[in-house]
Amino acid sequence: MDRELKQRIWELYKDEYSTEGFQLEDIFEIDLPFWKCKQKVAFETEREIDRFSMVILKLVDNGITEYSKICSFLGIDSNSFLNMQFNFLIKNELLKENGESYEITFEGRKFMEKKHKIKQIGIEDLEFYINDLSGEFFDPSKPIDRDWSSDKTKKFPGYDLIQSNQRKINNEIVDIQHSDKPSYSDLTEARSEFAIFYHTRFPEKTFYDFVNSDFKAYQRHIRFMILRFRNKEQQDEVIYDIRQYHKTIKKFTGKLLKEESLSKLINKILAFDKAA
Repeated sequence: MDRELKQRIWELYKDEYSTEGFQLEDIFEIDLPFWKCKQKVAFETEREIDRFSMVILKLVDNGITEYSKICSFLGIDSNSFLNMQFNFLIKNELLKENGESYEITFEGRKFMEKKHKIKQIGIEDLEFYINDLSGEFFDPSKPIDRDWSSDKTKKFPGYDLIQSNQRKINNEIVDIQHSDKPSYSDLTEARSEFAIFYHTRFPEKTFYDFVNSDFKAYQRHIRFMILRFRNKEQQDEVIYDIRQYHKTIKKFTGKLLKEESLSKLINKILAFDKAA
């Protein structure tokens, strides 16, 4: 870490825990482990039905039930896209075939009366991340701490994840290694948590299912700054503060914001000799 930067931070935070009897002992960099994951998922979404489909429903409901007569009424060739439109309405159980004609279903009539939305299933290749320390899903474009205001969250520039095998490591950087690689089985066990995470990330969608077991996970790290404070009287008592700095996020504003949840985790699991 740059010596001038370290000295400036020292002056800023040397008295952070002085009232509790702790003094700042060291400032260094720490790489915390995350997983970049890829999985094909199915999702459910709703949308307003198109006006043309609504016209077809109204025609059938008003007694124009044969395909040829509907085409004639609309002035559309029978070999047009209209056949696909009927298949769409049948698939969504708004119409049903009755010999050579169509009949509006109970769901179709209820749909017309209350102007319900159509539910559709989509499939996408999803990229997401897992915090290796907590096992939680997270979106790197959003802060890990969840108590940020909505305005502050919108302005967050996003974390700068490093491909783990391409980092420049030296003896001044503490490297927290990854735990066991997550598997498809782990993902399915966390289905409920994933569904909540997915809907939070994509409010217009609802998680439906995992499409297949072709799950992939790649090692990533985020580089933070860590401040170590030691109790002046009880030397085995140590406090660690994880903070953002210019290597942590994509656009640094100069504010060394504390990562509350990561600080709590690292104080529990950091494998340092506290008496060193």
